[in-house]
Amino acid sequence: VCAAFAANGTALACGRAAARDPARPGAPPRASVQVFSGDGARLLRALDDHPEAVGAVALSPDGSTLATAHNG
Repeated sequence: VCAAFAANGTALACGRAAARDPARPGAPPRASVQVFSGDGARLLRALDDHPEAVGAVALSPDGSTLATAHNG
């Protein structure tokens, strides 16, 4: 699990390890990234198809751009 805040405090990105989706038997495990409002009250975006465990997340200073990386 990893997390990063935008410098202006408007967004929080959280990445997590790959997990199997019980609704898709036999499919490879997928990782996800969620972006929340800076106070954590609202989910702004969910990216549920990252190809590997998310090793790092970063947000631009204004929270408008997200970068992710994996350890593969």
